[in-house]
Amino acid sequence: MANNEWSIEAFCSQQDALDGSLQPQNSVFLERLGLSSLHPVCESNQTYYGSFNEDVPPVGPLNMDFLEIHEGSPLQGVVTYCYKTFPALLSACTLWLLLFAGIIAPLGCMFLMKVSRQQSSPTSTGTLNSTNTGSPPSAALILMTVVSSMVLMLDQLYVHDFGSSYGTTLFAFSFVMSLRACNQFRMWRVQGYLVILGLFALVWSLLPNQHSLSEPVSVNEGLYYDARNPMIQRVVSLWDPVTRTYSPELGATPWMATGDARTGLPFVLNNVNAAAFPNWVRVWLPTTTSPDPDVLALDISFPEEGHSPSTPVYLVFHGLNGGNNEGYIRDLTKRRNKAGSTVVVMIARGMMDTPVRSWSFFHAARLSDAHDASKALRRVLDPSQLLVGVGYSMGAIVLNNYVAHYGPRVALDAAFTVSGALDARYQLQDERSRNLWQPLLADTLKTRLLINKHGRKIQERLTNADLVQLMRATSVVDTDKVSSTVYHGFDTVESYYAAMSALGDIPEEDYYKNSTMVASGKKISSVSIPLCVLHALDDPIASWRTIVSSEGFMRPERLTTSGDGNLMLLLTKRGGHVGWPLGWFSPNRQWEFMNEAVANFADAVAKAKGELETEECSAEN
Repeated sequence: MANNEWSIEAFCSQQDALDGSLQPQNSVFLERLGLSSLHPVCESNQTYYGSFNEDVPPVGPLNMDFLEIHEGSPLQGVVTYCYKTFPALLSACTLWLLLFAGIIAPLGCMFLMKVSRQQSSPTSTGTLNSTNTGSPPSAALILMTVVSSMVLMLDQLYVHDFGSSYGTTLFAFSFVMSLRACNQFRMWRVQGYLVILGLFALVWSLLPNQHSLSEPVSVNEGLYYDARNPMIQRVVSLWDPVTRTYSPELGATPWMATGDARTGLPFVLNNVNAAAFPNWVRVWLPTTTSPDPDVLALDISFPEEGHSPSTPVYLVFHGLNGGNNEGYIRDLTKRRNKAGSTVVVMIARGMMDTPVRSWSFFHAARLSDAHDASKALRRVLDPSQLLVGVGYSMGAIVLNNYVAHYGPRVALDAAFTVSGALDARYQLQDERSRNLWQPLLADTLKTRLLINKHGRKIQERLTNADLVQLMRATSVVDTDKVSSTVYHGFDTVESYYAAMSALGDIPEEDYYKNSTMVASGKKISSVSIPLCVLHALDDPIASWRTIVSSEGFMRPERLTTSGDGNLMLLLTKRGGHVGWPLGWFSPNRQWEFMNEAVANFADAVAKAKGELETEECSAEN
């Protein structure tokens, strides 16, 4: 392939030493941390990399010809190109329809009603005008109205938001009015299309649960917790319910109709008024993972007044394809900096602009990196200072799993995760997510990270058939079947998803048992710090079923009683995936709901911890 833009030489040329103008408090913190601001391979003394196998390929794109991968077959190359192009394009078009169907359908019905009234209005002679004397309505408008109404009737998230009767009524009305208009204006071809749409809607609606393409929501929103745990009970009592409630009455954006809109539109619109990039200081943390040690980038943002030993420090785990440049992380950082807190973002191996010198780039089942970063920060903080882990999307999955897997050894004081699964295995069954959202995510993951950045490593471990399968992957699940399963040595994608999940060591058949003994000896029962999982029931990417179920052990009331009861579930009916927009113009408030929920939870934990320690001391005296 083309020039290797990820060469270590090019990377090192962009590295800078620490800014000597840092405030004294910040300099002291960094000195105590004791980490280099230069990637070790960029320093003159490269002793850390002395033990590295020189045969490890450098970071860089595939250096194989496209036809060579396909063993010289142009036809197979064309097939791969189609797989790479059309699923993502179809996904994008479908998502745009879903985003605006809630607006198009009612407006289209109003237009059809106007057309009908004009045709039925009395003429100057007093007779009804039932002929096609006016201009015929647009065929495209008629079809868009009916299709949009059908979406409202059949789509899981519209049914979740508005109920089944709203969409059914709109579809029936638009269908009848459209047939009437076609008959009046002799639009026979359009009428034929309408009949086909009507038959499709009828058949689809009669199939069990097919309107959803995944399991319909059957649990209630709210905060679930174990009141028998004194710490958790105190946290809940100190946490203002208003700040953890997402509803139209409390400012939820009213015109974003579904989880699709609450996911996609904030991602696009919030950049209109996005927070400026915080000032980052990057240091490099050597990892202890064997046999593939490497270094992690820790990006640190200090408050304007300098690092404070009395406010919480936040360790952030970003989402798939992300880094400190994600809008929601910038928003959290600016808010917490303003409140006097230091924010640290751990850049996952090989993500963003960071190189990887070992064979092992990011996969979500590796937890040692999270533990190394947490330990490094815990070591330099005051004993009474709170270290709070915050995870978003894929970072939330990693953080959930880290807290559960390490149990009492975890180096955090509290954790708050946003839109991250507790059991990613259910994603294998979520056809809606795989068909609508994952093609776009997979395209970015494959192109930007796997093929163009880590392609040199991948081609050494994968066969040509594996590379073709990777290029043709149309979802994150399909991508993981190759990039994570084959490359990183997992037996199956199911075993990989189990390894990356906090509930992954529980057999799926045990979920239907109504007993807390299901979790006995499992990871989830080892959670030793307050862990709050925020998830929207209309999340279109990570289904609500990756968090809870309506029956058995995964009922939220039962799941939160696992172990010592340190798990809290904050479920909202609406919100989307890393969304929760507020106000009529959501960019003005950015990701306020979820990021302020993080802060309010952390403050409640800090207060609860202080109060319980004071009460314990008083009791001893």
